[in-house]
Amino acid sequence: MKKVALLSTMLLIILVGVKYFNNSTPAPKEVIKAPPVQTPIVKATPRPKFTPKKRSIKTPVVTTINNTKKAKQALSDPEAFIPMDDDYGILIGHAMVYEKDEVIVAHGDVIVAELKDLERIQEEGKPLVLQSAKYWPDGKVSFQISPELQGTERERAIKLAMDEFIKKTPIRFVPRSPEDKEFVIFTEGSENCLSNLGMIYGGQKIYLSEGCDKGKVIHELMHTIGFLHEQNREDRDKHLTVLWQNIDEEFHLQFKKIKSRNQKIYKTGFDFTSIMLYPPEAFSVTPGDFAMVTSEGSPYPVNRHSLSTKDIQRIKIIYGAKN
Repeated sequence: MKKVALLSTMLLIILVGVKYFNNSTPAPKEVIKAPPVQTPIVKATPRPKFTPKKRSIKTPVVTTINNTKKAKQALSDPEAFIPMDDDYGILIGHAMVYEKDEVIVAHGDVIVAELKDLERIQEEGKPLVLQSAKYWPDGKVSFQISPELQGTERERAIKLAMDEFIKKTPIRFVPRSPEDKEFVIFTEGSENCLSNLGMIYGGQKIYLSEGCDKGKVIHELMHTIGFLHEQNREDRDKHLTVLWQNIDEEFHLQFKKIKSRNQKIYKTGFDFTSIMLYPPEAFSVTPGDFAMVTSEGSPYPVNRHSLSTKDIQRIKIIYGAKN
């Protein structure tokens, strides 16, 4: 009997434990699934019609040299000198049209003609010519700054650039007066810094876009007073190697040589520190590739801030000693 009672007691304890365990274990929570996310359909905003700021053009080669065939060959050969007419004007076989600024540009930043003249030039079959530079009498350059540049960083850059010329060279910048027939107007540009070569009768514009700092203004003012780029020098092959394969053909003109009788800087040697020298990677087809290296095959440092010693020397050769 004792065994039966003991077994009954143990069975009762087990049943009570099972019931307690079942009551104390929380029921599993119901899993609520989030509704599927509906990806909204967003219609692309139509892009505004793109109007190019500039376009490339080729111009006819008709010269007064009486040898058009030879001139065409010289323009197509990157190693040849750029052909000139009898007045030492440089023939332009390839140029850029800046639509907004309404100018035709060669050599990267030099204004050759106004856009309004392009149709007439093409209809008449005349060559596009960059006339040889006319220098400013007594080194006096009259100027004005257009209202849209006043109070901007570009106006500050203009004043800093002019101060450097005034302090170091015989060039004088004076505010334009009503009787001034030849003058420059600093005005807003669409996407580049642009200038004419030398003095243009009747007035001329210097276009300055965002980012045209003091060094770039100095570069454009060097064009304005009559200087071309350093890599165009007749003697540059002794110092520079142009990597033509890295340059798009439409930009070859910017790297071709020009006879010294046009540039009038033959009394000074090649200058790696000139503010008129392109950087090694300028106009290379692939970013990071070099368009020019030294004759030893290495890149070179670039001056983008101020006039070099030889820049100043060349200005004095043309415009006389500083007063």
